[in-house]
Amino acid sequence: MKSNSYIKFTDEQLSKLGNSIIYLYKKTPNLSKTKGLKLLYISDLLYSHRVNSPWYNTAKENLVLDLIESEKVNTTEFVIDLGKLVVHNPRKMDIYNQFQEAN
Repeated sequence: MKSNSYIKFTDEQLSKLGNSIIYLYKKTPNLSKTKGLKLLYISDLLYSHRVNSPWYNTAKENLVLDLIESEKVNTTEFVIDLGKLVVHNPRKMDIYNQFQEAN
């Protein structure tokens, strides 16, 4: 798949991003496009899966990191505290908290 965007993504990154968007909208059906994009921006999906990220730490703490990385499982029901990604930025933390309270 070829992309004409300003930011170049690999096919794998585009697939993960697309799956994340689909998941987000299935879980929050009344979410507007603008708020959905803001939430994706806040969580910054490419950042959120790096070593020591909330996603990585949650998977590691719950002993499923190796299973996910080896693709033996592709989903879990563990809650990831994405607020850790924006705790350093009061404005983003406020947006995140408002979203959490509304949903």
